Amino acid sequence: MYDEVLRLQLPQGCSLIGFADDLALVVVAKEHKVVETVANAAIKIEA
Repeated sequence: MYDEVLRLQLPQGCSLIGFADDLALVVVAKEHKVVETVANAAIKIEA
């Protein structure tokens, strides 16, 4: 079920980690505002 989601092309600095029935979006950046912007962009991506 998660295969399509885990194959999404995410913005740079983002990755998805899946375990069992859980997903985590991980965003790495130096500034809080960049984390927020990149995370919001990743959340809006549609499969």
